[in-house]
Amino acid sequence: MKILTRHDDPDLIDFINYVFSMDGEPTDFVKLLPKAYEPETGHDILHLTLQEEGKIVAAVSLLFETYRRGADTLRIGFVGNVSTHPYRRGRGYMKWLMGEADRVMEERGCDIAVLSGQRQRYEYFGYAQAGLQTCFVVTKDNLRHGLGKEHGGIFLQDPEGEPDTLYEIYRQQSVICRDRKSFYQDCRSWQGEPTAVCRRGEPIGYVVADPDHKNWLEAVMPAQDYPGALASFMEAYGVEEVRVRKPLYETEILRILEAISEEQHVEKSLMIKVFHWEAFLTYCLRLKPQKRGCWRLGPYRVTIQGESVKVEKRGEEELSADRLFSLFPREEDPEFLPLLFWMSEQDTF
Repeated sequence: MKILTRHDDPDLIDFINYVFSMDGEPTDFVKLLPKAYEPETGHDILHLTLQEEGKIVAAVSLLFETYRRGADTLRIGFVGNVSTHPYRRGRGYMKWLMGEADRVMEERGCDIAVLSGQRQRYEYFGYAQAGLQTCFVVTKDNLRHGLGKEHGGIFLQDPEGEPDTLYEIYRQQSVICRDRKSFYQDCRSWQGEPTAVCRRGEPIGYVVADPDHKNWLEAVMPAQDYPGALASFMEAYGVEEVRVRKPLYETEILRILEAISEEQHVEKSLMIKVFHWEAFLTYCLRLKPQKRGCWRLGPYRVTIQGESVKVEKRGEEELSADRLFSLFPREEDPEFLPLLFWMSEQDTF
């Protein structure tokens, strides 16, 4: 195995562009994921590769991040660009590389690993579906009847002149992970188009949309300003509806979007593998106030007393992450299930 740390390595980029282009439309990862492949990336990234005769035949990239909620932290290893040369498949290369990725992430102190991909493919490597979010579909008619012609004085603006202001707005969220250097790269990843949301000439938030302007990949602003921002956005880009996805713990925003949206449904948005259960469970349970009590969760004892959450291992059996995110909990499951862990699409690899 060879570990590459130069993110604009032409051999690596040529390889992943070739593999992913073979399975779909032409791909340019420097444009698609600037946070990972621009020379001056603000992220801590490693690229694990297998090579034959000096040429890459399989690769996995790892991006390391720390999610912070007040004093609570969660160390995350994001797994991306899992790829094997089409003529080298079936030789066990990816099984070996994914095992090495686990080893590296644990050495780097990761509490969990996160990736996106076909469910059964990654269940084989110990991943489970997670990341509960509510998806809202808001139409022009919804807003016309709900707001009339008034947008609450909200308008959109090019964000280029306000990067520091928008970063400070980002930092006001309950959960953050980016620093100033990586903020704008992350906004532009996955073809994201950032736009400042303003009132009376001052930014109050921002939106990151996909190129078709039909999905908000990320949105940060006061809860009451979502309807006005949606109306201004649809008017500016000439779209009839927009999809907005939010975590289940942002209850004020959820209530406002539910009241104006045409459709609402709960979905899972990513896959995770847990290395350190105590850290992961504690972090998740502190995302939202929980009922006081003591519960048994597999081999773990969970005690909640107000802001205090204590997780202790009391047995040797395995705990399945699938169970923690099931939308249909068992009768014997604790009241705090399913867990509310979530992250913005702009943070994923």
